Amino acid sequence: MKILSFVLVLLGPFLCRASLFTSPVGHREAFLGNAGSALVCSSGSAIYNPAGIGFCSHDVSISLSGTGISYQELDGTVFSRNTGSLKSTTLLTSAIFSIEDDLHMGLYYSYPVNWIDYFRVNDSTTSYTQEIQRQAAIAGISYGGMLTNNFAWGFSIGMSWSEMNSGLVSNTESAGTASTFTQRVMQEENYIVLNPGLLWKANDAYSLGFTVQWRAINLYSEADVYTSSLSTGQTTISEVFQRYTPHAQPLLGLTLGQVLNFGSQQLLFDWTHAPQYSLPSTQQQVSDDIKYDAVSLGWQMHILENADLLLGGNYSQYGELKNYLTSIGFAFKKRTYEASLGLYKQTSKNDAYGGQNSDTMGFLYSSTLSY
Repeated sequence: MKILSFVLVLLGPFLCRASLFTSPVGHREAFLGNAGSALVCSSGSAIYNPAGIGFCSHDVSISLSGTGISYQELDGTVFSRNTGSLKSTTLLTSAIFSIEDDLHMGLYYSYPVNWIDYFRVNDSTTSYTQEIQRQAAIAGISYGGMLTNNFAWGFSIGMSWSEMNSGLVSNTESAGTASTFTQRVMQEENYIVLNPGLLWKANDAYSLGFTVQWRAINLYSEADVYTSSLSTGQTTISEVFQRYTPHAQPLLGLTLGQVLNFGSQQLLFDWTHAPQYSLPSTQQQVSDDIKYDAVSLGWQMHILENADLLLGGNYSQYGELKNYLTSIGFAFKKRTYEASLGLYKQTSKNDAYGGQNSDTMGFLYSSTLSY
């Protein structure tokens, strides 16, 4: 069904590493367009590039929480009525510990997808009313160590979880016959995700990072579909229950990141390419491999003694779906504590499915304590 297919396409890239998220993820990274693969010892290094925590010099760093509060709305040319939803997400919660002088460990958790929407679709003979709820999260452990004084390695293993619940009611009239169709879809996916990385700090002005994101093992993925229908002349309701395994092949993604420091300013650039990305299919549909590409650009400038201005942008495309993310924020640092505040706007467009779009505007907050 077209509406269900659109939902799966819209939500596909939320299932893996931070470089492949289309919503803000991380701490400062969330304000910098999700650019963070070449940052040295960032609170978000545990999820962006575990090699970054190898450069950490402190004993413990605890990121108290990164939170986004936003309003999201679906719209498009085929929608005659829809409502938006207020949502709260966890950008990243992490802790980094020193094991030895040249070895650090990090724990991370991110819950960037949590929304529910209602909308209505009308054409000449049929009306749809649909409710969609989506959640996705990832958690894991990272290790980073030094190979030389300016070259670090890193590796992380995590688990990604996503869940979608969709309810649909359809009423159709044709040639004097009326029928009602209802459908309920409950889908869950759980994967083991591996993320090796390397980071080279050439000098104080330049660093280069490289990571591989691999959704390696399908732990448990299942979907249940319940449908019922009743037409004019029928005396009993027709009911069908189906169970299937969502078809999602292993995802392999590559990210190359750079950081340039000049004076009181810092420029960040990340490029991500996933040559193999299969969207989950319905029980009637087999997914096709779709290439995923993303470019992230971040800029931060020291404006006051303890404050930085943060700007970021991100563009990603997979298939016909295009995603745009912009953000602005301010970071305040006092001794061992750092806090960031800002705003973001995210737009998703897909002309291939009747112009269904998603617009999100929200508030970002993040804080970190190191000692």
